[in-house]
Amino acid sequence: MALIVLHKPEDELLAVRIKDLLEQSGIEAMLRSYQMSWFDGLAKMMRPEWGEVIVEEEDYPKARELLDGLLATLEAPDTPESQEPPEAPDKPEADGSGSPSDDTPSEPES
Repeated sequence: MALIVLHKPEDELLAVRIKDLLEQSGIEAMLRSYQMSWFDGLAKMMRPEWGEVIVEEEDYPKARELLDGLLATLEAPDTPESQEPPEAPDKPEADGSGSPSDDTPSEPES
């Protein structure tokens, strides 16, 4: 079976997320890292990608569809509704009369 590169993610977190998505959908995937831990960041300067997500050639169309859906979800901007804090409950408005309400005790007359 021939292997093919599906995606070159920017970081390991995205690579693992893609691999998990594919495996949950029944597609076997492998990760190949370009990183060299003993050079701490040098490989990242030479290649902007973290590494590769690799799948079997026959699984590529389904894997591509799943990946495109995941990337579209990750790149979608947040809606304004999700960024606004929830509204506070309305406070009861004063009647504006300046007189105490019926449920507050009144001062004794002298």
